[in-house]
This record gives sequence, C-alpha cells and structure tokens, in this order.
Amino acid sequence: MISSFDEHMPFRRRLGRGNFERLLVPLSSRWIPDAAVADAEHDISSGHIYFAYVGGFVPVAPGVPRDNYGTLQRYGRLEVGPQGCVQDEHWAAREEYARRYNETMWQYVSKHQ
Repeated sequence: MISSFDEHMPFRRRLGRGNFERLLVPLSSRWIPDAAVADAEHDISSGHIYFAYVGGFVPVAPGVPRDNYGTLQRYGRLEVGPQGCVQDEHWAAREEYARRYNETMWQYVSKHQ
C-alpha cells in the first residue's frame, strides 16, 4: 500500500554511486514540468546532486551545456521515464521536466565546482 506522502512524490529512479531509490505513484502525477525546479531545489538542499536524463538510444541530459557533459560523470543520474528507444506520448513533458530540473542543478553545480 502506498502512503499519502508517497502519492504526492514524483516517480524517481536514481542511479549513482551505487544508490538506488524508487518512489512509486500514480502515472498521472509523474514528471510534472512545473514541479521540476522545486524538486531540484529540494534535492540540492538535501545534498543530493543528480542530473535528469531522458530516454532514447543514448539518454541525454537536456538543459546542460553540451561542452560540460564530462562534469556530469561526477554526479548521480535521475532517469526520467523509460530509457529505451521506444517512448510514449508523455515524452515531451518528461523532456521539459528534465530540462528545467537540469538548468536548476547546473546553476548550483557551476557555482560550487
């Protein structure tokens, strides 16, 4: 049974430094772009630095300057939705969530490197 606290948290599968964390919620409340900045700020204040990746043959981290992908190797991964070649109709929302989340994280990381 999912508690009421879990029902309001976005689904996250975080991979990084051997750390796995999963929170399950109904499909309708996953990866809401308007919540991305608040989610990133919460993660920063908790000391959890992740960069969000969206699927495809090669998952990408939208919102991060291209010449800085090497920096991302030092931080955990937040897999936003399916990470395979086949994507569903919610792809655009997940990509927008990842972009907003990553822009907030990048601002923090670039000031604290």
